[in-house]
Amino acid sequence: MDQNNNNFKDKFQKCFDAVKTFCMTKQRYIYAAVLLIVMITVLIQCTGPKWTNRNSEDTESSSQMKVGALEDFKLDDQYEQDKNADLNALIEQYFVAYANNDMDTLKTAATPVSDNEAGYIAVLSQYIESYNNISCYTMKGLTDGSYLVSVYYDIKFKDIKATAPTLDFFYVETNEDGKLYINNLYSNYNYNHRENSLDPTVDELIQMFQQHEDVIALRTKVSTDYNKAVAADKDLSNMITSTLPAAIRVWAESINTGNDTQSTEETQQAEETQKAEETQKAEDTQKAEETQKEEKKVTVKVTGDKVNVRKKAKSDADVLGKAYEGNTYTKLGEKGDWTKIDYDGKTGYIATKYVKVVKE
Repeated sequence: MDQNNNNFKDKFQKCFDAVKTFCMTKQRYIYAAVLLIVMITVLIQCTGPKWTNRNSEDTESSSQMKVGALEDFKLDDQYEQDKNADLNALIEQYFVAYANNDMDTLKTAATPVSDNEAGYIAVLSQYIESYNNISCYTMKGLTDGSYLVSVYYDIKFKDIKATAPTLDFFYVETNEDGKLYINNLYSNYNYNHRENSLDPTVDELIQMFQQHEDVIALRTKVSTDYNKAVAADKDLSNMITSTLPAAIRVWAESINTGNDTQSTEETQQAEETQKAEETQKAEDTQKAEETQKEEKKVTVKVTGDKVNVRKKAKSDADVLGKAYEGNTYTKLGEKGDWTKIDYDGKTGYIATKYVKVVKE
């Protein structure tokens, strides 16, 4: 599995380098946002492409670790769930502030938070009512008072009854005053955008953590629960696949142009994009249903970890999202070296070498 992961990362890096200029503009914000919207069921950043650092200042982790410090380090055998009251309180504080767009409070819980991330949070908080049923699964980090934390929660969107099961990750440390804080260098936003660079040793530790059997089992369960929740509620699905991506596109455009407000033209473009996505989704769903009627239903399981699901059966096609080891999908057909699957109601293609048939 480690070799497969390395091969995958190498291929991903080559692809990333080819489109680096494109990704460093607005599309990199959109891409990362969509990955978040597909609900962080796995932390894609742990094996994702390494973005070029945009800031040279304030880029060192507070851990100040040296490469090779993991040689004698051993992860805990299993999680501790909700055993640290102070840590749970910190995570609760962070998410309450996030939902309310309370940046003053959020910055006391997590640091550093860039201006761009603050703007990103402001956009998402317009649609999020609350984060419910928060539960922290922790292992000890690299230094005394540090923790690797998988956080489960249900996202409650405004005016939508159903909630979306989600899994996130945080690296929590203790400051000089003995107070816990979230090292925001390793949060979802910076892991995707790399506005600040990462400590390579902590980064390596997080990748080890993501391969722990408890972590894999937890994120597989959350991914399954998330897929069921989205499939069962049209309003929730529309929020995740249409409304939020459109809002993020408008925000990304404002970042590139230096404007803090949405222009009428941008809003119209977002509405047109939303309509186009809804139309495409309806067409894909119809095609999938027709195919399922004609063919015997086949289920495939993903054997690789963090595998790209693409819109077309081509290695350079746009990415719909990620598939993770243990995820199962309905097979819709085959095309060359690609397996056609039903990916959360959309037609997607995954390299056949990363799946196996488990049910016919």
